[in-house]
Amino acid sequence: MKIRLAKTKELNYINQYDYLNNDKNIIKEDKIFVILDDNLCGFLRYGLFWDHIPFVNMLYIDSEKRGCGYGRMLLNFFEEEMIKKGYKEVMTSTVSKEEAKSFYLKCGYQIIGGFVPLNEEYELLLRKELQ
Repeated sequence: MKIRLAKTKELNYINQYDYLNNDKNIIKEDKIFVILDDNLCGFLRYGLFWDHIPFVNMLYIDSEKRGCGYGRMLLNFFEEEMIKKGYKEVMTSTVSKEEAKSFYLKCGYQIIGGFVPLNEEYELLLRKELQ
């Protein structure tokens, strides 16, 4: 198992699942981590909420690897990297009725609010204090 920053050659894989991100410069910004078993099997893309709180925009694990701890390993790696950078908290959001809500709660995130995007389901905001 290996987790590292994404490389440009991995954008085709990432863009298959991350349809909201079309910015090729994101690789240069070091905002995407990938997880590899024998092959690439997932990624985490983040940005900064209010320009200073790391915010997980997308966490994707291939369907055959879900439930095997890959997502938790990738999220833990991300959190450790944010601690190294001096951040004290991280955030994310998820649709309230998605499985991801349970995943983030198990990983220590707390629901801090929510909103309804135009023509979308209720979106939860989650936060975790880093230690």
